[in-house]
Amino acid sequence: MAAVAAKIGAKKMTGPGLVESLRVRVPIGAVQISAKEGKIFEILLKPAKNFPLEVEEQEISFANTAVLKLAAMQIQEYFAGGRKKFSLPLCPQGKSDFSRKIYACLESIPYGEMCTYGELAVTAGFPRAARAVGQMMARNRFPLVLPCHRVIGCQGRMTGFSGGEGISTKEWLLKFEKTALAIA
Repeated sequence: MAAVAAKIGAKKMTGPGLVESLRVRVPIGAVQISAKEGKIFEILLKPAKNFPLEVEEQEISFANTAVLKLAAMQIQEYFAGGRKKFSLPLCPQGKSDFSRKIYACLESIPYGEMCTYGELAVTAGFPRAARAVGQMMARNRFPLVLPCHRVIGCQGRMTGFSGGEGISTKEWLLKFEKTALAIA
């Protein structure tokens, strides 16, 4: 397992609905965690070359830092091979019954396992909604926490992934989880 760099940068954004962000280097590049009103608002996976840390290491002292630090710690534990499930307060995404059920089923996909978009739709009670599930995965604001990388196309095909460098990042995450399980 690749070690996770401990360098953390912080950036405070101003404007309506203050959003605070923390950037963490990970083996696949960088993760930006954003929080709003004490909850995780968004997690972005980006290649390091396109997402440099703009702020040197520093003590972070904004209002939401506890939730940002908690998220950073859990993401570092994940990339160290120790965390299999996240426990973070998330800002809701999707208000419909459909989206709530899909995200709940997505969160329940076990670490190191995969399912298809169609299987996820059936599990959530919407057997004809595989394409709609795929569209929701593309808009997932919490990759890793709501593990959309574990959802694949029919017949095991690797299909889109909006984080990092796309499908290669999805493949890396799946291989990483399988390797971590084999070592444990």
